[in-house]
Amino acid sequence: MPVVDDSVPIIVRTDITRAWSLITSSTTALQSIGSITVSSGKKLRVNCIIIEAFYTTLDTTAAFLGDIRIRLSGSTKLGPYKASNTTSGALFGIIISIPDGWKIDSDTALDAVCTPAVVTSITWIVNIIGYEY
Repeated sequence: MPVVDDSVPIIVRTDITRAWSLITSSTTALQSIGSITVSSGKKLRVNCIIIEAFYTTLDTTAAFLGDIRIRLSGSTKLGPYKASNTTSGALFGIIISIPDGWKIDSDTALDAVCTPAVVTSITWIVNIIGYEY
């Protein structure tokens, strides 16, 4: 018969996946793509962030699309990443893998913001993958 050790706390883990997107043709600074606030009394561990940016309508004109940042409580922690369009119309994309996880404390806001450089419609996508515990 297995022995249960009540002195070892059981950690309940809730998987968190957030898929944020914004379509904008404004060059206003720091436009919100998405945000999450860590639940009170919990921590969030982020294992991967996937960022994409592209002209909403495919265009093969090479151009700087703008900056994108990942922030904690309003302070930039990752980025700015410089998004560009290529002459082939390829999407800008980056995968930020965090094998040990990025630990974010209780009641902290995690968000993604962009500052587009052109008034042509751009789609900004950020996916956050991790868990709350």
